[in-house]
Amino acid sequence: MHVSAITISDCVPFYAALAQGYFTAAGVDLSTESETGGTVGIPALVAGAYDVVYSNIPSILQAISQGIDLRFIAGGNPLNPPDTTGLYVLRGQGLKSGKDFENKSIGINDTKSLQFTYAHGWVKATGGDADKVTYRAIPFPDMADALKNKRVDGIIPSDPFYSALKGDTALQLIANPGRVVYPNGRVAAWAVTGDYLANHADLVRKFLTGMNKGSQWCNANLNAPAFTQLLVSMTKLDPARVATMAKGRTSIGITAREVSRMADLLRSNNLLTGTIDVPSKVFVP
Repeated sequence: MHVSAITISDCVPFYAALAQGYFTAAGVDLSTESETGGTVGIPALVAGAYDVVYSNIPSILQAISQGIDLRFIAGGNPLNPPDTTGLYVLRGQGLKSGKDFENKSIGINDTKSLQFTYAHGWVKATGGDADKVTYRAIPFPDMADALKNKRVDGIIPSDPFYSALKGDTALQLIANPGRVVYPNGRVAAWAVTGDYLANHADLVRKFLTGMNKGSQWCNANLNAPAFTQLLVSMTKLDPARVATMAKGRTSIGITAREVSRMADLLRSNNLLTGTIDVPSKVFVP
């Protein structure tokens, strides 16, 4: 099994399962590659370069709406405290609301996807015209430099980059767009093609066995040095910076109700048209 992941906190159960040997124990011969964003993994999944991808739910739903047969097999963490993403600006710029961002720009890791939904929805919710804001695709590791060099006026990084910037006195955290737009929602997922699931359902179940054990390991070790070391190995960041990250419990479940809720949010932001038979797209092991 060839898996595409991202080195952010939401993928920690996967990397924990890999490091602890849970996939091998479950009978999965697994290889993995890291992508800069979940959207880019979907074309590779469809082309057969990957068997499983981690992506944001909006991108998966948009692909399904275009006739691509994808299936949700597991979920990322819900948007609950402690926060793992937020909107940063340069300190002293006076940017506090969506109205302030009109005719300005926000750096997001993928345009027309989850980060776009956060940014676009937050601008609307805080009094701005979301169509008067420019949304620029910037990889998470490059966001801080882009903001400081004024290529954008705001950025929405995810952990570990989100927490690492809290001590940067040049920056100011002004909002958590995700929890404003989509409180307590599950926003990302692991997906396969319908054809792959039809031919490898047992292998997918074994993958989920490893993922569940990885999630359980994370929850049992959140405050242990082993968990910090896992994050360091994932992100290549300084251990002292990683140790300051907010650490919340993980889960990998996903339901048709959660996916339908995201579909409704996308429609409200003009990012999804047509109807999707969501229950048929969510794998129940």
